[in-house]
Amino acid sequence: MYSASPRTSLDSNNTLHLYSQVLDHQKCKKMTTTHSVRDVLTHLTKVLVVEVDGKDVPLSVTRQTQTVIDKLEVPITKNLGLQGISKPSGAKNLRAG
Repeated sequence: MYSASPRTSLDSNNTLHLYSQVLDHQKCKKMTTTHSVRDVLTHLTKVLVVEVDGKDVPLSVTRQTQTVIDKLEVPITKNLGLQGISKPSGAKNLRAG
């Protein structure tokens, strides 16, 4: 008999919570017919941030990803700084943001 570990249960709860939050937000923005939750999450995972001289700097995102962010009206890239910039020289510690 297989039983889920507490970590698996916690991960499942977090995933379900995130899914429901994205779906609720999509419903408010009337986006459920144009984008699936999976599409939205896929686009959001493409938002990358690098650390340069101790500051978080967002990398440029595709036009398609920026369009989804704009439709959601979630100022992710604006909160991180300038949008649409190229990878700066000396960038290190690449991480998803």
